[in-house]
Amino acid sequence: MTIQLSVLLWTIISFAVTILVLNRLLFKPLRAVMHEREGRIAGARRKKAEKEKSLADAREARRLQEEQRAKEREAELLRRMAQTQEDAQRAAADARRAQKARVEAYAAELREEKARLWEQLQPELERLAEMAASRLVR
Repeated sequence: MTIQLSVLLWTIISFAVTILVLNRLLFKPLRAVMHEREGRIAGARRKKAEKEKSLADAREARRLQEEQRAKEREAELLRRMAQTQEDAQRAAADARRAQKARVEAYAAELREEKARLWEQLQPELERLAEMAASRLVR
């Protein structure tokens, strides 16, 4: 087996031409398609990450909004409770004043009734006292 220089030379040239043709016609377009695909995948991942971030931001904003509404509702309830308590205290004070006025009116009425009854009894007592004195003297 001898190496023929011409066959070796033609083999090397054919191999080089084949590599150049494959590189131009197959490998470059294939690399371009793969590079483009990687770009689309990276873009899709970026969009997904942006949407996830946007969704997380929206959820956080909604959570904060709900917390704010809850705090506002709680403040409103506390305000209403305080107002109700003040109203109850005012009503109780009004009821106490009304009760005191009624008691004073009844007391005045009783004093008047006592005075009237005493005036009615006074002549009767005087008559009984005279009767008792006259029996004692006899």
